[in-house]
Amino acid sequence: MKTSNMFCSIRRGRKYPGAALRVALALVASLVVAGPVETLQPGTWYEVPGSNLRSVEARPTPPGSTGLSSIMKSWSGGAFDSQRDRLIVWGGGHTNYAGNEIYTFDLNTLQWTRLTDPSYMNSGYNFSAQGWTDGDEAYPDGTPVSRHTYSELAYLPPPFDALWVNGGSKWRNGNGTRATWLFDLDPGVLA
Repeated sequence: MKTSNMFCSIRRGRKYPGAALRVALALVASLVVAGPVETLQPGTWYEVPGSNLRSVEARPTPPGSTGLSSIMKSWSGGAFDSQRDRLIVWGGGHTNYAGNEIYTFDLNTLQWTRLTDPSYMNSGYNFSAQGWTDGDEAYPDGTPVSRHTYSELAYLPPPFDALWVNGGSKWRNGNGTRATWLFDLDPGVLA
């Protein structure tokens, strides 16, 4: 079907019979299909089919007592990227999860994406062999250790276009930190 045949123009002074106008409006209305997010009523929930974070989980899974679920449930948080209509989540920390990868949930596609890989995924997460000691602020590759973020995440719109992370309880020993990190969302580099 050609899309040019689906559209018509209404010219000034031309009379359209009621039935023809109703058919034209019905055709236009059938082309505008609202998705589940657009039709969600206030005070209601919607479970997005096939939206399991595990579908994009890093393998092998980073060490920790509770695994991937800790990214959100272990005193962590998220931020909304208004430039790309997506939720950004990052977390873990203390003894719950060593992975420092970043995940996003796109509101247009209703899909999860792993934006970065965790540090040392390909070395079996042998952090100490890389020179890391318990309590360090960053892994030896220069990226921050995972942490309980206590909802201290924020999206900074342009000119920054970055995920801002402040403080938290660091991976492994749980010690607090006052460090601030920025993740540049355009080139995808932690700063």
